[in-house]
Amino acid sequence: MPPSPCGVLKAGDTGALCPASVNKGRGMIWTAAIVIGAIWGAVRALRRGGRKLDALQYAAGHAIAFGLVGLAISVFLDRMG
Repeated sequence: MPPSPCGVLKAGDTGALCPASVNKGRGMIWTAAIVIGAIWGAVRALRRGGRKLDALQYAAGHAIAFGLVGLAISVFLDRMG
């Protein structure tokens, strides 16, 4: 049985419902956005004189916001082609 772009196929599965664009690296967009957002948030908090917990809170907030934007970009690019 040939490898599936969606992962492991079970016996009898054709993979017809799985688009071939799954493994085009689009998941890296939102992953990178989360990491960049977390770093940016932590640096921003520390520059404003915050402590470690302030930096963690800013990092979490920025990671969520950047991750959502990255996810929207990933979905847009996936639907466009």
